[in-house]
Amino acid sequence: MDSTNRPGHRPSDHNCQQSWTSLSKPTETHEQGIKELGLNYILRRLRPYSSRMPKKLSDLPKHVRQQKIYNILRHITSEEEALSVSEIHHRLTDDDVVTCLKTIKRDLEEMSVSHKFMATETMPARFFCSDEYEPDYQLTFNESELKTIALALQSLKESSDHFQKSLCEKTETILMSKLPREIAVEFEKLKALTIVTPGVRGVVGLEDGEAYKLVLRALTDGKVIECENHSPYKDKAYRKKLRVFSPIKLNMVGSEQYLMAMDHEDKEIKRLKICRMKNVKITSQKVDPTILESKNLESSIGGFGGPNSPVQKYEIHCDELMGILFQEKKIHPSQVVTETKAGFIITFETNPSIEIPRYLAGWAKHIQRIEPASVYDEVKDIWSQGLGKLKLVA
Repeated sequence: MDSTNRPGHRPSDHNCQQSWTSLSKPTETHEQGIKELGLNYILRRLRPYSSRMPKKLSDLPKHVRQQKIYNILRHITSEEEALSVSEIHHRLTDDDVVTCLKTIKRDLEEMSVSHKFMATETMPARFFCSDEYEPDYQLTFNESELKTIALALQSLKESSDHFQKSLCEKTETILMSKLPREIAVEFEKLKALTIVTPGVRGVVGLEDGEAYKLVLRALTDGKVIECENHSPYKDKAYRKKLRVFSPIKLNMVGSEQYLMAMDHEDKEIKRLKICRMKNVKITSQKVDPTILESKNLESSIGGFGGPNSPVQKYEIHCDELMGILFQEKKIHPSQVVTETKAGFIITFETNPSIEIPRYLAGWAKHIQRIEPASVYDEVKDIWSQGLGKLKLVA
């Protein structure tokens, strides 16, 4: 028997070359050539020429490759959560990135110094990121932009809760330490000439820095969360129930932080005040990126209501004083103030919110008419109920 025809015999390079050449032309020996080469051999030969192959992680620039690995480990800060090389490889694969274990291991060894990665003594070794590591980013601003940042930090610091305030103070200290002494002194003078006064909404009294950090992490990673919503508008049974939400947007309303999220129970978009979110847990489930495709978030106002309700046009007929004061400020981007012979008309279009009649009730003596009429009735009801309680007290 010819040795080249023995079962299990791998063709020599010479025979492979001949068979591959024969496959490039339609001949009667195609079937025999495929048997000799083997399907795996053909796939290996075809792979470099396929345009459908995903780009390998090792083909990316080194800093991009290592940033992807850091993004996986940056929130893993304990041995209990540590990941093995295989688990990191699995997460990269889930993110449609193709690489090999050797590339990941080599990067982890190099990044163990630069990024303070820690390895467990178990077999196989598992990796996590030291909570002492913070990446140092290099940013470039001109003087006007730096002044704007300094004033914005001052405003945010004075109108935020303790957790946010401490972050602002730390950022401010780092900013000043990086500036030339002359510019830093000028900024300190600018701060001394600035005073920030909170509005009537006040600043956040209750706070939960841990919940805030977890919410930001879930938003960044696009992960579903579980939590309790301790809303004072709900009963105790509701507050104790563990709920599931898909985080969508961090919603800043004045100095208050809300999470705009989809409730998995009724599929409605909700606003959750972050300081009311308890026992927050990030799950492994990914947020559906199509949630917002048919939602208009620009028409929302305040911390109540939202994109579940259709946009409504408000029209307030008022006197000159209220009209001029509303020309000086906007309660919504769609607001328009028009002067008429009888006074002023203020219009804006938003999703319905309980905050609107509450706010307008404070302007009651300046208002002549409100459309829709149902909102006017709500304003009157607020006044009548308040007056009724005052009479009872008197």
